Formats: sequence, structure tokens, C-alpha cells
Amino acid sequence: MAVLLMAMLAAAHRCSRLDCHLILIVICHMYHTFINRAGVKQTEAAMAVLLMEMLAPSASFVLHTASPLDRDTKTLHAEVAPGLGETLASGTRGSAWRLTVDKATGANHSSCLSVI
Repeated sequence: MAVLLMAMLAAAHRCSRLDCHLILIVICHMYHTFINRAGVKQTEAAMAVLLMEMLAPSASFVLHTASPLDRDTKTLHAEVAPGLGETLASGTRGSAWRLTVDKATGANHSSCLSVI
């Protein structure tokens, strides 16, 4: 665990941004809490951490390969929002565009969007 924490802190230091430091602190805390609750010895625990540069996308999306409402696996459900996806994550700023497509036929089941 100490080696993992040191590696994560070194990565945060290279990042030199406050948000990277805070994210890594939260990840370390979650990791420590999880292995303690699961009864896993620290010497047997393993974890991978992926750090990515924050982009400024024109749109963000979530794609469900099964319906989030009834678990139907015959359709794809997409939710698309402009920007970083705050609308998708928080649900407080506007509404996402929703698209439902039949996997077998490609038929669009959405009332307001077209599939190109």
C-alpha cells in the first residue's frame, strides 16, 4: 500500500494541478476503505489507476448496451449532452438528448432524433 500511495503521489506531483491531487487523495481513501471492508490484506491487494488529461469536448455521451429501465438487451440507449457531460452526471443542468436504437435492425425508436 505504501508503494502504491507513493506512486500515486508522484503522479500527482508530475500533474502539478490541484484537481489531480484531490482526485488521487479520494482514490487512495476509497481503495483503503474497500480493502479493509473486503478483508483483503494490503500485501495481497492490487489496484490500477489511470490518469487522463481533461479535454474540452463539444459533446459527451453515455451508451447503455441494455436498457437502464428494464434491462432489455435488444436495444442500445444513448444519452448525449453538450460539453463535459455535467448534464449527464448531475442531472441538474438541462436534459440530455436520448436515443434508442434496435440492435438487430438499426431502427430509431427516438421521437426527436434521427440516426445518420
